[in-house]
Amino acid sequence: MFTKDEILKDIISIRSKFGFPGIIPEIRDVIYNEKRDTLYIIAEDRADKSNIIGNSRIIGELRKKLGMKYVTVISYLDLLRKREILKNNLKKLKNDSISSKFKEYLENELNLNADLIKFPVEDRSIVIPCNSLHSVSLSKILGFDPIILTIRLTYPNIIRDYKSVIIEEKIRDCSQCREITEEKALEYAEKNNIPVIFGDFEEDIRYDGKILINPTKFFWMSRWERRNLTERNDKCIRTKNDIFLKKILQEVYDGLCEPTTGAIDIYRYYEGRL
Repeated sequence: MFTKDEILKDIISIRSKFGFPGIIPEIRDVIYNEKRDTLYIIAEDRADKSNIIGNSRIIGELRKKLGMKYVTVISYLDLLRKREILKNNLKKLKNDSISSKFKEYLENELNLNADLIKFPVEDRSIVIPCNSLHSVSLSKILGFDPIILTIRLTYPNIIRDYKSVIIEEKIRDCSQCREITEEKALEYAEKNNIPVIFGDFEEDIRYDGKILINPTKFFWMSRWERRNLTERNDKCIRTKNDIFLKKILQEVYDGLCEPTTGAIDIYRYYEGRL
């Protein structure tokens, strides 16, 4: 339906329109997923990827011109890395009903031409929203009815729209918040027979009586993928510390966040707007 030469011609035209330097990025391949109405542009490297995206303006204009729902760009190296990580993560899964869902979802994500699968709701899950708001939608896709668990006065908007467990604790910083919410989530899950907890954990997946999963790491989800899954752009209103900055830098290093986007986030953080 689309050739990489046609897409490259459109990108060069759009770059010129918005006054970007006359750099010609290299495109390795383009894949159009008709079921998801998504065009994947495989850039040769991260520099080409950045030149194609152009701080989102180029991609936004390209999506509008092509008349499709999504356009995403990934470097060839990052694509190979993601596939390697997903294949390794398949080996970490156990033989239980919950893990079988994760296995099917992982295998589906290895194929850019695959349809977006959705399981029927069969159980409940806990979602700790800090850096993991996309887990609400992902939890539903994987067949869970999510319950939000958070410290009071961190995510005041999302708790109005979902069944929530509010923890009445005073916290100093992000580190303490993470410790408390994980501990309380495990207690609540055990007491209410909930099999899985989604959150921004250090490990990608952990079997600790319950399954604790960090979907960003386990499914290796880019900022674009997470944004498309996030139903609302709710922000934590509590004070953050250096953990927040380190997370942004790590995502940029891993290729899960564009350097320009990461720089904007850090700038907003220091201005007190994030």
